Amino acid sequence: MNKRDQTRFISIVVLVCLWLTGSSSAYPDSAYEIMQKVDRQVRTSSDQHNGSLEVYDRNGKMLKKSWRSRRKGFGGDSKILVRFTSPPEVKGVGLLIIGHGRGPSDQWLYTPAIKRERRIAPQDRSVRFLGTDFSYEDMELRDVDDSEYQLVGAEKLENQDCYKIKAIPKLETKSQYSYFYVWVNRDNFTLAMAEFYKNNELAKIMAYRSLERIQDVWTARELEMKDVKRGSRTVIRLADVEYNRPFSDDLFTLRALREEF
Repeated sequence: MNKRDQTRFISIVVLVCLWLTGSSSAYPDSAYEIMQKVDRQVRTSSDQHNGSLEVYDRNGKMLKKSWRSRRKGFGGDSKILVRFTSPPEVKGVGLLIIGHGRGPSDQWLYTPAIKRERRIAPQDRSVRFLGTDFSYEDMELRDVDDSEYQLVGAEKLENQDCYKIKAIPKLETKSQYSYFYVWVNRDNFTLAMAEFYKNNELAKIMAYRSLERIQDVWTARELEMKDVKRGSRTVIRLADVEYNRPFSDDLFTLRALREEF
């Protein structure tokens, strides 16, 4: 077989593969390219917001908390400081997250009652954060390159056409999750839903709602995390969102963690 025939043969194989998976127009991008587009949609140099957090147990009983949050940097290189403002029993509690590019971040939890911070140990990253359905790992940001991706197919989610993608965290990320699925809106490349699996069992479901374009950034103003086994769920609502504000590194230190902002 000469070079021209080889090229023609390869082209035929590619066309057959595309036909078997649907059509070439159905999946114009690879899973990794789709996730890169998702990443670019939300990539900003910083953000600051106020948040309300409602935790519902399996019986529907609700506890409400409020916080203020700021971030500098993006993805694995980000620095995040969260400070609870109510109710009184958690007021002043703070979480500082310092990313290092690839792999797990460093995290410290400050408790004003004892005026001390403690470092979150690696084995505790799967623990619930302050009684919510988010773990300490869920609170940090990751890079798109921290996982391998597979395009599963296309699905409708609440009448919205979505890509369904399987993501497998790389070993160096030391994630509690074996893998997770994400649904990406095909019209604007924003996240619609995610399912997180531990040992091949569904553990959590995350929904992204109330999309709004703020400073040209698609922003989910409401997030809901469900813990499948516990039967509980946590709803976060964001307000006063502001992007790309310059922040000093001094605002993301252990000293800053002990102070109000």
